Amino acid sequence: MELINKHNLEGFFPENVNPTEEILKQYNALALQITPGQIQILGDSKTPKSRKEILEQNLNISNQTKNFRTHIEPLLENKLLGRTIKDKPTSKLQKYYITPLGKVVLAVYKKNK
Repeated sequence: MELINKHNLEGFFPENVNPTEEILKQYNALALQITPGQIQILGDSKTPKSRKEILEQNLNISNQTKNFRTHIEPLLENKLLGRTIKDKPTSKLQKYYITPLGKVVLAVYKKNK
């Protein structure tokens, strides 16, 4: 995978925002850690989806805590996915969506594919 640099981030930031080298290093570290399953989750989460939709329908795996911790939790921790109900992370109505940072990592991944 090509490393993220200012050139391949054009169009993701407003013209007056210039990402620092430290931010680019963080993006690169995230992009190198992401798995194909997590890329699929990011691509399918442009509209909010429930945990069950992500795991069972998108990845074709069971809706178990182990699968949530393996596939979704790392994306939440790295701020690539966000929660629709921020103050109730375990709500049965909780849904997940791709964040702006997630969009950057997904776009760079697809560009290098």
